[in-house]
Amino acid sequence: PDPAYATSISSNLVKILVKDKNDANNLVIGTHRGMINILNTSTGKFQRIENVKDDKGGIGTAEIVALAYDINGMLWIGSQNGLTTLQRKGGSYPSQTNRSLLNTLLKNKNINNLFVDTKNNLWIGTAIGLYRYDLSKKKLTSFNKGNTNQHLQSDYINCIVENAEGDLLIGTNSGGLSIYNVSNNLFNTYREADGLINDNVLGIVEDGSKNLWIST
Repeated sequence: PDPAYATSISSNLVKILVKDKNDANNLVIGTHRGMINILNTSTGKFQRIENVKDDKGGIGTAEIVALAYDINGMLWIGSQNGLTTLQRKGGSYPSQTNRSLLNTLLKNKNINNLFVDTKNNLWIGTAIGLYRYDLSKKKLTSFNKGNTNQHLQSDYINCIVENAEGDLLIGTNSGGLSIYNVSNNLFNTYREADGLINDNVLGIVEDGSKNLWIST
């Protein structure tokens, strides 16, 4: 980064990057100190976007750790300052994010990850629970740790992905891998006793043969 040049990246400490759903030439990068950087890969220049931390428009400094686009091109942003959004208008992004109204419904603002599934649900993984927000119906549902294998076994959510069947694979801290069946609204949890090397699941990838590759 070079403070003298506003078109350089704001920090070398990159936490997450995703493709810009609105422009194939762009990458969206979440960095240290609460900045979103839009890289135009054609020009090599960055646009810096500040992330707000409250309803008064105060600028946050929490690391940007989660980014996800919904089917309408809205960018959802997660950090320890909560949930914000960014909407491209007139071919460009504004200089600041907007505070999401969903923050008032979240028990914890410490967001670890975001994922939009094929049914246009926004999944929000936090330090004390999992949320599903139906973007079409504007309905929020929460999921928390339970006493049986048909519930989450940890409220600390590390990662969220969707498999080929449309089920959600939830990696947790100390609670193993929980697979959410969208048909019956139940989880099936796999832990060390079931063959996992460790119950702290950090990453999940499904290959073309529907095998799951799990990092712990």
